[in-house]
Amino acid sequence: AELVALARSVPAADLGRAIASWLQQSTDPDALEKYHRMRRSIKWRNDPDGMVSISMRLPPLLAGLFISIITSLVMRSKPRRQVDGTWPTLAQQHADALEELLNEGAGTINTEVVVHVRGAGTTMDDGTPVPSTVLEGIADTAAIRAMIHDAESKPINVSGKHRHPTLRQKRVVKERDRLCVDCGRGELLTFDHVPEFETSRRNGGVELELRCGPCHWKRHPTSNN
Repeated sequence: AELVALARSVPAADLGRAIASWLQQSTDPDALEKYHRMRRSIKWRNDPDGMVSISMRLPPLLAGLFISIITSLVMRSKPRRQVDGTWPTLAQQHADALEELLNEGAGTINTEVVVHVRGAGTTMDDGTPVPSTVLEGIADTAAIRAMIHDAESKPINVSGKHRHPTLRQKRVVKERDRLCVDCGRGELLTFDHVPEFETSRRNGGVELELRCGPCHWKRHPTSNN
């Protein structure tokens, strides 16, 4: 009955995450972590067109690390036109990033996986639920930082005088905006100065907005040529 009520009230795109959150709240954390470990898998099959389809089922923290590295590789690489003149899709850029990762390794990529601990439970940055026992297991080796929110649950601003935001400032802005403020996209997110840094000479949270790469480029077309 609870799941039926959930299905009626949650958009289809968010239903999987909502059910996972319900499962986390109604299952013993140790049992859920063991279940995730037992259900992990990577499978592949040969398709008729000669391509190979790969399917992965990974525990939330491992999946978060994989996604973070792939996203970082995509963000640091400038897309190039393909042989037919078209631009690669995001999915194609992910495939190129995986190829780079397999051929060259992670190299000097500096990335982080953010885990949120709230009263309603522990989640990845995108809302994917994580068993609390997983956090306990990494607490002694991870860099744990607290993000303070005000009475309205908004992350507190962090000010700065340099042009490029610090990791701490990025966490604050990402927690506040979550998605591209223009189109609502959740991929290829960048931190955009509003107004431009040359005008404000400030780099605090109120001067930064989260925008996807394409929307960021539209706001500054001349500086990207």
